[in-house]
Amino acid sequence: MKSYLDKFFAFSKRKNLVPKLASIILAVILWGYITNTRSGDLRFNIPVDYRNSDNSLVVSKVSHKNAVVRISGRKDDLKNVNARNIVIFVDLSKASVGEYSDYKVEHVRNEVPEGIDIKVFPEEVKVFVEKAVEKEVKVVPKFSGTPASGFHAGKVKVVPDTITLRGAQSLLGTTDILYTSDISIDGKSEIINRDVAIERLNAEGVEYSRSSVNVTIPVISYSDITELEIPVILQKVKKGFKYRLETKSVKVYIIMSGIKKGIDYPLSAVIDVSLLEIDEDELDKKGRIEQEAPIILQGRIPEIEERTISITPDFAVVEVTRE
Repeated sequence: MKSYLDKFFAFSKRKNLVPKLASIILAVILWGYITNTRSGDLRFNIPVDYRNSDNSLVVSKVSHKNAVVRISGRKDDLKNVNARNIVIFVDLSKASVGEYSDYKVEHVRNEVPEGIDIKVFPEEVKVFVEKAVEKEVKVVPKFSGTPASGFHAGKVKVVPDTITLRGAQSLLGTTDILYTSDISIDGKSEIINRDVAIERLNAEGVEYSRSSVNVTIPVISYSDITELEIPVILQKVKKGFKYRLETKSVKVYIIMSGIKKGIDYPLSAVIDVSLLEIDEDELDKKGRIEQEAPIILQGRIPEIEERTISITPDFAVVEVTRE
């Protein structure tokens, strides 16, 4: 047995087997370590940003709002990397207005080690760029439910009653009103006053001058409401024209509590005919024209607008002829 061992050690010494075996073992250990530390892979879904766009332009359509970012490298290097370290964007400095064009998706690495590989999918996105416009739209309150028994919801007041939108013409062209989020008046027996969020359009790239408005809804006891029937009067008539109304009177529901008797505060329902736009050529051709005009309540009652619950009807048709 000893002779075999002596022969093996002599052979190993002659062929340098020990250093070679040690090198192989170390290589295997090193390969395992490297493989273990370089096999990291992270994926993030990141919104696409837009840069270098002219202030007069706005993005109204995009093929991909987000892109997938794949980050590969040593696990030790990936430990402190997250979505905040990567910014992806398209450069719109040379944007083609009115065209649905392809733009390369670029990225910026913030505090990401150089040895880490970053790939973005898709590599390009299609973007439609338009001229931006501003438009003032009316805010309409939306409410639901029924006040408590014996109470009535009065005239709603919105402050401000309009807001300004900025966005693409194609998106804002048909938008004339925005609604508030729903306000419940169910079971209420007192005034409602609160800031209410505005419901946003289902569209990207629209800027809003404000996100909420103040809404006041008086909830009034029926015992405080007075029903009046008031004749309609024409004001500021023009010489050379005759005006005729089919609507002779209107019904008005108004809050009279807290003030003197209604007889001390005479009310008028008026139509200002000077505001009518009369096409005299059409009038001469047809002999008469008809236009719809708003009926306005006037009087010395304090806070008459806030106290007025309703006017029925609130518009009337005015027939105009030559004298």
